[in-house]
Amino acid sequence: MRQRALSVLAVLLIGSGEIALAQSVDNPRVVTVSPDGSGADYSSLAGALGGVSSPSSSNRYVILVYPGIYTGSNNVDLWWPSYVSLRGIDRASTIIKGSTSEPYDRPLISFMGADWVEVSNITLDGSAQMAQWDLSTISGAVWVGDGSIRFNNVTISNGPATYAPGFALSSIGSEGGQITVENSQTGPIVDAGGDWKISNTTIVGTSSIGPDYVYGYARYWTTGKASIIASTIVAEASGSTVGDVAAIYVDGTLASPGLTISGSHLIARNLVSSPSAITAAFYEQAGETNGSDVYIQGSILEYESGTGVGGGQFYGLYVPEDTDTPLSVRASSIRGIGSGGTRADVYNDSDNQIALTAVEHSTFTGDTPTFSPDQRQGQFSSDLIVPLSSPTLGPLNGQVWIDTVNNKLCYRSGGSTRCVTGS
Repeated sequence: MRQRALSVLAVLLIGSGEIALAQSVDNPRVVTVSPDGSGADYSSLAGALGGVSSPSSSNRYVILVYPGIYTGSNNVDLWWPSYVSLRGIDRASTIIKGSTSEPYDRPLISFMGADWVEVSNITLDGSAQMAQWDLSTISGAVWVGDGSIRFNNVTISNGPATYAPGFALSSIGSEGGQITVENSQTGPIVDAGGDWKISNTTIVGTSSIGPDYVYGYARYWTTGKASIIASTIVAEASGSTVGDVAAIYVDGTLASPGLTISGSHLIARNLVSSPSAITAAFYEQAGETNGSDVYIQGSILEYESGTGVGGGQFYGLYVPEDTDTPLSVRASSIRGIGSGGTRADVYNDSDNQIALTAVEHSTFTGDTPTFSPDQRQGQFSSDLIVPLSSPTLGPLNGQVWIDTVNNKLCYRSGGSTRCVTGS
């Protein structure tokens, strides 16, 4: 059976084109699990963990889970060791579910403090846990932090919209670690510690019952760094009442380089008929953040009100007063959908100007103006206008104009003017 499991693992790694991780280069021991134990070593994750002996950097394990739906107390409230990876055969058919008999304050699985762990090709469904929790909690269905872990091709669920705002993936209580989430789909994430890298992943936070907030990715009081690349992050509220809605919510200290968002789509959607709070694609909390910059580049920031919505405030970027983290947005688009409530592409009341470079946007509000540097030279600029005469104040480096007398297209760079003759 062990030989068969190793063969299956080899097929998975080679057939999927995956690059072998550190855990697999050392020929890890494979422990198998099936729903009833047939054709495998164990019938539960708890049993499989019991079969793991003294895992270490030189004694790594893979728990390989065959297709099926796993539920019951033997598959939940698990505290994961280091150097043991968890792999399913396929995330659509390999599903770990919680149990309503478990304590309400326990996760589906805790990877806190676990190093050199990969979780792949599997669904972790924490709906049963989330259904029992106080909805004000920011703990998650799956816990991470103070270790190194990679999620690849996984689904992590926190349940239907009536369970929000409990988070699917949480590092609450941690102070560090390396957390990577790739090619996956999760419920909302709360980053409260560690360095995060999220790429090619869809994160969706929804609620229909009127909690204090609905966030996609929330960053609370962490000194770690985070990057979000080529991902879609959605926060959506429906029902009768709701608090703040934000695709990205930042509230805490940031280590350099802080938070970088690139090539991503941020969507804040509020379908409540009479919302009273803030809906924003990016929301930076007042009076709490400090430290290094937040960079957003090559991304779409979208805020949406439902049909017939009255009240509420809707923004692409929302930065209230007393916020002192610099924010720079480049080569991006900010757009609003719908017409309900008070709305603007940018709200800035902070101590810092927001730097917008080559950003498609229109409306502004707040006491602090934005800063739009002229970076036409070597940069795309959506407002580039070529005047039909030499600039009256220049020419300056980076300027382009048409010399109508000599029929030339001219530009200035490095202190020299260069022209191209036309016809």
